[in-house]
Amino acid sequence: MSLRDRVRDEIIGAADYDFDEGELRDRSFFGFLLSELTVSEVYDAILEAERLIRVARMFVASAEGIIIDDVVEFGPIRLGQEVMVPKREKEKRLTDPDGLLEWLGDIAAVRAAVNITERNVRVTTLRTMSVERGGSEFAPENTFFSVTEATDAPWKLDRLPVAGKNTPQWAQALGEGDRRPVKRTKGTSDAEEG
Repeated sequence: MSLRDRVRDEIIGAADYDFDEGELRDRSFFGFLLSELTVSEVYDAILEAERLIRVARMFVASAEGIIIDDVVEFGPIRLGQEVMVPKREKEKRLTDPDGLLEWLGDIAAVRAAVNITERNVRVTTLRTMSVERGGSEFAPENTFFSVTEATDAPWKLDRLPVAGKNTPQWAQALGEGDRRPVKRTKGTSDAEEG
């Protein structure tokens, strides 16, 4: 059996085990195969595994594309423990840079040191600062930024965990294979309206 076939067999065997047992094996599972190989063969095994990863990613992207087309046309659907919802990338624009600077504190020093745009603002830091100051976590974003859906961007698949604490109630209420009917106003997705 060729090294390529042995690597594929090991990976498929681990994937089968994951499917049957619900958990991945640790790295020691592959130790037996790898211990029999020269360093050059281990390198070749890595290249083959990376090739399989690239192909698997292409497969997942193709499969997700089919699901995206389906949920855009027919609405969100629950599959297993996830609800598939169409969404588009969001664009964040800094709408009030002066207000943000004022909120941050020493305006002159910040202006001298930083050119603030939506691309170089650390939003997670703003959230932390807002909470530390006794405000809402999202107050800085809601006050100083506008978020718009990029209507010309391609759809992406948003996979909501059914039991997730931030999953909308309508998504949690779906039974296996149930759908939420499509109901959109111009330029919005179901995820936004939920």
